[in-house]
Amino acid sequence: MSFLNIKDRKEREATINDFLATVERIKKRKLDERSNVIDYRRQLAEEYEPVVASTKEMTEKITDQLIPIKNDLGNLNALITRPKAIPRKKRRLSEESDGESDEVEDYIRTKEEKDDDDEEEKPSLGPKSIKFINTLRDDVNRKAKIDSIFGIRKEGDIWKIGNKRVTLNPDDSMVVGEEIYEGTPGFWSLVVEKNPKSFTPVDYKRYKELLHETSALHQDYNPLSHHPRANRSKKWKKILAPVWREFQEEGIVEDEESSSVRGEGIRMYLRKEGKCYDLKKSVDGAMQISPRPKLTGVCGDGLYLRYPGSGIHSGEGFILGKNSPFKNIPILGWIL
Repeated sequence: MSFLNIKDRKEREATINDFLATVERIKKRKLDERSNVIDYRRQLAEEYEPVVASTKEMTEKITDQLIPIKNDLGNLNALITRPKAIPRKKRRLSEESDGESDEVEDYIRTKEEKDDDDEEEKPSLGPKSIKFINTLRDDVNRKAKIDSIFGIRKEGDIWKIGNKRVTLNPDDSMVVGEEIYEGTPGFWSLVVEKNPKSFTPVDYKRYKELLHETSALHQDYNPLSHHPRANRSKKWKKILAPVWREFQEEGIVEDEESSSVRGEGIRMYLRKEGKCYDLKKSVDGAMQISPRPKLTGVCGDGLYLRYPGSGIHSGEGFILGKNSPFKNIPILGWIL
């Protein structure tokens, strides 16, 4: 309310004086509170300053005494060599070997050394890889669930699919030969299970590429074999037999007359009118075109490259440029 709205002069002056007195009381109370806080802090500083100073001095003295001890311990650890325990059996054989101690030394290792080696050689695996290995260790589950014919199998100390070596990565992706396959749940199911389920069209398309690259459907995993590894399993009837028939219809199954030598390093592919082809160097050094499964994630016609351990890249410019080593090949007219 404005003081000007009060018509009576005495009442207006009394109200103004009361307001000014209230303001002064508030200011004084704030000043008193601030003064009390300052006095309280000063009192704390005076009471605890000796304690703080004493603690600081003690800390500096303890630190000065601990530094030499730390340095001495470090030097001592550097000089100490941990002795390797020699088991009783090893000592007994060494004493009785009469000149064969070197062979015994090479043959017998302590349990501690073996454990250390196992820790160094043991790779870190993803959850799907661990589940797969645990299933392999269970005889009942392995026979009921794991496909050891067309999927991952062990030959000696090597994991293989078809005729290619397999490495399992921590992210559950698979390195098969030089190709990396993303470890999706559907792709894993197609590769390792007798009854695959819940796989996507992309998983299925990538699986067909894997079957082609590893010759997993061929007898003896030989790409020149005209006979498939057919069996009576549901997986063969529902999934693999249709893939084999598709390979035959598309001319993907190779024969001896079209045998070729794959060059190491960059792989080259051609996509034309929805179909896909390998461009390979033949035995006599010529360029050979052979059908193959469609490339995953590739749209549009043209040339494509795959580097070792990498995905698909467009070959435009690199292959068809003015400095291309293939510019004089007659088939380029058909490609374009």
